[in-house]
Amino acid sequence: MNETKTTRTTPTTPTKPTKPTKPYLGRGLMFAAWIAMAATATAALVGTSYAGAVNLQLHVLVSLIATMILFFTHLWVLLYLAGTRRAILSTAAAQGLGTEIGSAVRKLFWRAVPWPLLGLAGLVALYLSGYSRMAERGPSWLHFAVSVACVVAQAVALGLAARSLAANEGWIRRVDAETSGAPAV
Repeated sequence: MNETKTTRTTPTTPTKPTKPTKPYLGRGLMFAAWIAMAATATAALVGTSYAGAVNLQLHVLVSLIATMILFFTHLWVLLYLAGTRRAILSTAAAQGLGTEIGSAVRKLFWRAVPWPLLGLAGLVALYLSGYSRMAERGPSWLHFAVSVACVVAQAVALGLAARSLAANEGWIRRVDAETSGAPAV
């Protein structure tokens, strides 16, 4: 048997640090969420002006689509932050980067968690109030009040989620720079 031995060589030229990038996942999630917020506003306009079964069906359809997108966005933010937190913590521990990174990332995660949960709770309350209104079991003013509160809660939750995703991306870049030896950008 003729075996060839391969050896790995390291590059002799120093590598340049990469240009800082904006968090692509965060931007995509926030774009989808703000589109869903626009759909929620459209559903509210259709819902307040419906004068028949056709507009009610349109209101329900647009509302369900917007609710699903917002629900998915909040869940994805929670899962992304939890997953990257775990990856950052394990990398920092394995590379011996100290406890500063671990405590800062934990603090960021636990400060970020309530806001997507607030958005999810608002969506559940909106769905339940809409269902009770459609079944003619609840007053229309209650669904309207819950929808206004939900839109405000969504705007707050999405704004703070965007900030948390950007801060999380900064920690990812810092850990990556410290483990690769390149300066943090």
